[in-house]
This record gives sequence, C-alpha cells and structure tokens, in this order.
Amino acid sequence: DSDEERVTSTWAVRRQQPLKLRVGVAATCIGTVGGIGAYHTSVLLGNEEYFFENSGILCGPRLQSHAIPQAAAEKPETEVLDCGMTICTGFDLMRRLSPYFGAYSYDLIHKNCNAFTATTPSEPNPK
Repeated sequence: DSDEERVTSTWAVRRQQPLKLRVGVAATCIGTVGGIGAYHTSVLLGNEEYFFENSGILCGPRLQSHAIPQAAAEKPETEVLDCGMTICTGFDLMRRLSPYFGAYSYDLIHKNCNAFTATTPSEPNPK
C-alpha cells in the first residue's frame, strides 16, 4: 500500500466511526442558604468545560469555572459525575443550546448554571 492509500483508508475508518468524548457533570457547593446547599454546575465534554453565566454559554479548560481564588479560606470540593460517552461535540452543544441560553438571559433563580446543566442533552446529535 502506498502512503496515500493508507491515509485515505485511515480517514475513511475515522469518518465512519465518530470520535467519542467522555461526558461529565461537575458540581461545587458555593454556599448554603437556610441549611440548603447552593451549587455551581457545568458540563464536561472531553477536556473542555461548558457553563452558563450572564455572558451566555462559555467554554474553557476542564473545571475552569469551578476554580476558587487562592485567598478563600476554605476551598470547596468539586464533585464530577461521569455520564458516559457521546459523539456530541462542543460545537453541537453550543449550536443546540445557544438560542435558549443567550447573553444576558441569566437569572439567579430560574435560568442559571444548574438549569443549563440539566437541559444539556446527553446526545444532542443522535445518529
């Protein structure tokens, strides 16, 4: 086989078998109100994190939005729940959810990071 045939053959196999990424949900307790925990949550897709804030849906390195400033006396622990594998890409996630979680649509009670995480489909682009 020539180099060109090997490359073409490898490309065809990759095209038929979509890349699978590990999916997870990250949750960090950021305080308590009346004895009930308040949590910041986000979606992990491979090595990237997707989260919702007043600017809309943002993407960054894994667990970036859960980073606590060094000055904090007590650093809360971030829990990560493994949700399996997906063929969904970050682009798919953003394309599907951006119309619902746009810039300046954040609401602390009704439309927050937890609503975004709960709304994120496990398979946004089923085949």
